[in-house]
Amino acid sequence: RPLTPGAELCAYRVAQEALTNVLKHAPAAEATVVVHHDPDELRLEVGNTSCTPPKSAPSTGHGLIGMCERARMYGGTVRSGPRADGGFQVDLRLPRSGGEH
Repeated sequence: RPLTPGAELCAYRVAQEALTNVLKHAPAAEATVVVHHDPDELRLEVGNTSCTPPKSAPSTGHGLIGMCERARMYGGTVRSGPRADGGFQVDLRLPRSGGEH
């Protein structure tokens, strides 16, 4: 089942922001994007391998907050954090029922 146009844009923007964060905070890391089209939800997983972060100003974290807010608008969730292997992971879940407000 297709997603609403807003939910599709949400998934795109979350993937875009997650990959931008990899380039900003772990430019030498390898990134993976996996999309699961489940019957009731879309699952998007963006992860990166561990690497030495560049010497730059600390992040304000607004990108992660924005991802969570965007997902919530469509009834979804975003979880993010360090992986056991030293990398970082962002997981988006969007219900196919829409949930647009």
